[in-house]
Amino acid sequence: MKAMAVTFSFQTKIAVLAGAITGAIVLAASVYLWKLTYQFNLESLDRDIHYVAQRNMMRLVGRSHWERLEESLSFLSSSADDSFYYFLWVETRGRKEFASLGWPPGLDPSSHFVDWGERRESVSMPAPPLKNQPMSESNPALKIVNKYVYNEYVENRKFRIGIFDNFYTNLAVAVDIDLFEERMNQLKRSYFLVAPFALLLAVSGAWFVARRSIRPVESLTLAVEKVTEKGLDQRIDEVGYEKEFLRLVHMFNEMMARLEKAFYQARRFSADASHELKTPIARLQMELEDALKKSAPESKDQVSYSSLLDELSRLRSIVEKLTLLSSSDKGKLPLALEEVDLGELMARAAEDWEAMAGVRRIEVSVEKSVRIEVDTLLLEQALHNLMSNALKYGAADGLLRLSLSVESTVASLRVWNQGSPIHEADKDKIFDRFFRANSSGGDRSGGGLGLSLAREIARAHNGDVVLERSDGQWTVFRLEIPLAQSETV
Repeated sequence: MKAMAVTFSFQTKIAVLAGAITGAIVLAASVYLWKLTYQFNLESLDRDIHYVAQRNMMRLVGRSHWERLEESLSFLSSSADDSFYYFLWVETRGRKEFASLGWPPGLDPSSHFVDWGERRESVSMPAPPLKNQPMSESNPALKIVNKYVYNEYVENRKFRIGIFDNFYTNLAVAVDIDLFEERMNQLKRSYFLVAPFALLLAVSGAWFVARRSIRPVESLTLAVEKVTEKGLDQRIDEVGYEKEFLRLVHMFNEMMARLEKAFYQARRFSADASHELKTPIARLQMELEDALKKSAPESKDQVSYSSLLDELSRLRSIVEKLTLLSSSDKGKLPLALEEVDLGELMARAAEDWEAMAGVRRIEVSVEKSVRIEVDTLLLEQALHNLMSNALKYGAADGLLRLSLSVESTVASLRVWNQGSPIHEADKDKIFDRFFRANSSGGDRSGGGLGLSLAREIARAHNGDVVLERSDGQWTVFRLEIPLAQSETV
């Protein structure tokens, strides 16, 4: 079983494509923004750690100083909900000077300190600043010469640790950043919670823009849908379109003007030609009939005149059909409506059919007789055209059938014939004027106007003629007429 192909409108494709691109951008922007925010806050924390070290390592200080610093930092941390707890570890001249009581157990920063003993022997160390004297050029502050920051996990807790060195003192500042990480994760969740709404908004905006963008195309489509032989005067207003579509609209209007002109010229030619041909055809017919009467019986001249009269009769039939089609093109096909019994009309048509059918058998089936107001002569002409078509293209020994049925609000007259099916390539052309199918068998006389005229007559009665079936067993044409204001018996 073949899978059904799923097709989407251009508007849907544009909206989905724009939404997908925007969604990818929103997602990428959310990830990038979160990483940028994370990095910014982490760098801000590192600056705070560095500031604590820089402000307290300008001199050589003792244990009491570090105790007071820890108390100050603890006070600041406890007085503000968004502050971090700082833990200190200090070594001076290679020996442990101070360690916070809350320093994470198992975390020993000494391995990151520069060995003071080895440095004193290999490096010219600056003199420490004099106590109780302000900093100046003659009494310079100690500078931090080594510093770096790293992360360390202790007992499932994450610490940000800064290592600092001013030749004499090694300081380690540890900050528990579990709270920091939790806040960053909350921020990340917020970003990704907002992202779907941003995506939905983007898709909605893309849909709105796509719909607005193809509005000119929809206007063109509506105009094209109205283009029929009776709607060639359709034009699109050239006001209000963007310049990208204005030229297209202008070219469409020019094309419609040319098409309208060409169509009406062709239609007028058909009407004028059929009208002008009537008089010479009538005169030729009179002359030939007179010559036929004067010719000797069974002479060569009589056979020739008889053959010419048959061709002239065929030509006259074509001219009459062209006249009717020209009237139909103008929407002025005259209808002399009268109430008739379709069953009786079919019976009369079947009698004529039998006279032309030869050895072929004819069946007539009337499901329900219908009385309806129609133009009797035109309807008989349409039915005659369908039956003539069945005789021409039906099998020489095949069955012919004529049926009438009532289906909902429609009376359906069907003409059936057995014979070769109509080729698929011809099914869309059989109602074209002057087209004759190439199926095998049957008579090929006629002008190719019978089906076209039958359809126009049906449409003049608000009905239609359609090819219902052609499968090699039966070829069936259905003539439909609405039952409006009709009576079934």
